[in-house]
Amino acid sequence: MILKHLSKKQVVRIGLVALASFLVLSLFYSIGMFSNIEAKLSDNLYGGKRPLNNIIIVAIDDDSLQELGRWPFNRSYFADTIFNLHEAKVVGMDVAFFEPTVDDLVLGQALEAAGNVIIPVEYTNFEYRDGRLVGTNILVPPEAIRKAAGLAYVNIVTDPDGITRAINTDISDDYPTFAFEVYRKYFRREPPQGQGCFLINYVGPPGSFKTVSLADVAKGRIDPEEFSGKIVLIGATSPDLHDEYFVPTSNGKAMPGVEIHANTVQTLINREYLTIEPDWAVLLTIFLFTLFVVLIFYLSPVWLAPIINLAMLIAYLLFAIFVFNYGIILNIIYVPLSIILSYIGIVLYFYISEKKEREKVAGAFSKYVSPKIIK
Repeated sequence: MILKHLSKKQVVRIGLVALASFLVLSLFYSIGMFSNIEAKLSDNLYGGKRPLNNIIIVAIDDDSLQELGRWPFNRSYFADTIFNLHEAKVVGMDVAFFEPTVDDLVLGQALEAAGNVIIPVEYTNFEYRDGRLVGTNILVPPEAIRKAAGLAYVNIVTDPDGITRAINTDISDDYPTFAFEVYRKYFRREPPQGQGCFLINYVGPPGSFKTVSLADVAKGRIDPEEFSGKIVLIGATSPDLHDEYFVPTSNGKAMPGVEIHANTVQTLINREYLTIEPDWAVLLTIFLFTLFVVLIFYLSPVWLAPIINLAMLIAYLLFAIFVFNYGIILNIIYVPLSIILSYIGIVLYFYISEKKEREKVAGAFSKYVSPKIIK
């Protein structure tokens, strides 16, 4: 049965049903309903990439803790590590050196001799200024260390649902963000500007990057040529040191902060930038799909309409997966909901109007025939 014979009144009414669906979903979207579900569903799109072989993590792992002693290590171990990484092109140390020790001068001399090391500063408080999050109180290394290396902040800001999907690149007017500074020093060119909230295109689950133990590097058990011309990131991976975060590719396992920096650096190197679909585009897409549902009901047989709608929903989800590979994160909650809600609304409309028509006909015949015949 083709529904082209619908009356103008029916066409208007199913259009109003679709419009009501659009307005309800637009309201939900504007107040952020289902935003956590949307984010978690989009998390499934991450991963499946090959880590770059020119990024190596030197891990403060359980083996290092067992061999080198209690944390924090004597800073002479880090001086030895820097010396044994002399073939690396750039070294990023995601290790806090905020308290002065008797070995600061030794470490400072190693950093100055290397000339390619970035060490962290860290903000401890934040406030909103002109719509952006800004760091206020800051921890910096002692002067002997601070003057011998490049400085960058290592703060990682987690989303409200506990997942780390991005880094804030504009929380400081005085220091660059850690991964961006590693990129700048490696390529000797400026990273992309004006990002603000920089979405990280995660390579895969925790442990994806090549990792060696800091104890092995400090003790000289690894040939320095292994690091020749590469980016080396030093940081804690032992769970006991509690520098780990849940990320879109975690699958229940937290990722060390140093590996988050590695993922950020790879995103910059490969230019695999991510952009979230703007609000206006989401609302326009919701409207168009509610309109498509109306047209499908008007132009197709009754039995074919649900099949076409299901195919349209699946096609959109496959398209969302496809365009993610090109750096666009489409909304995968509200557009499918627009198809489902519009379809259900129109089906209910036809069911109710059919029921009313049946009751009207039965009422008219009841004046002339018996109730048994009407039944």
